[in-house]
Amino acid sequence: MSQVPTSADSHDDLQPFRRGLAALNELQRRGASWSGYERNCCFLNTTGQRFANVSSISGFDFVDDARAVAVVDWNTDGALDLWVTNRTAPRVRVLQNQPHAMNHWIAFRLEGTACNRDAIGARVELHVPNQPPLVATLRAGSGYLSQASKRVHMGLGQHADPIDIVVYWPDGETAKYTKLDPDATYA
Repeated sequence: MSQVPTSADSHDDLQPFRRGLAALNELQRRGASWSGYERNCCFLNTTGQRFANVSSISGFDFVDDARAVAVVDWNTDGALDLWVTNRTAPRVRVLQNQPHAMNHWIAFRLEGTACNRDAIGARVELHVPNQPPLVATLRAGSGYLSQASKRVHMGLGQHADPIDIVVYWPDGETAKYTKLDPDATYA
């Protein structure tokens, strides 16, 4: 990242900088890519310690000048979908997740009563027998110029039995829910 030459001693010292900036702005106005048409990337967590580059096989490696991504279960099938916004056309892409084998999942629409209504900051701890707890926190922002769904979505893999959760609300209260069936959204 370059720096603005604010320490220039004279007005003349700024002229090369201004000409270069004007040239860059003109290139952008004509549709040139600031990022050089770098392809979008997508990585898959394979073992909890390693990632595989699945950009090409997932269809995510568009040459778009992408700026933001939001994660949402758009069609409420339990598979998370992506909304990608770009600086240039197409302005928005929806990437619908169509897995070959569907794993189990559970989702929650949290609403605060004693804390903030959106329950921002609430933490959900999911307990599956013989496994460490899964933890997810409801956040207000999820990336540059984007906001993912407010649903807390948790993948369960092949686990199909009822599960227990604990919700830690932002005001310090705790709520326990037991025997929740997978593949459902709870409010």
